[in-house]
Amino acid sequence: MTLPLCAFIVGIDSIGCEKPTGKLIGCDFSALGQEVGDMQWLAINYRAAPALLYTDFVHERFERS
Repeated sequence: MTLPLCAFIVGIDSIGCEKPTGKLIGCDFSALGQEVGDMQWLAINYRAAPALLYTDFVHERFERS
């Protein structure tokens, strides 16, 4: 799950989402459209529970890379 989740977070980050508290917020998922493909369900779950999607583990991996 980690790799697809990372890829999804990178995709969202690249369209200008902010993460001031280590969590992605204020994302416009309509901008991603069908390009998300099989990962689109994450967008739905993200709206319901953003804190669960962007974990400290993933955050640290991207901060170090």
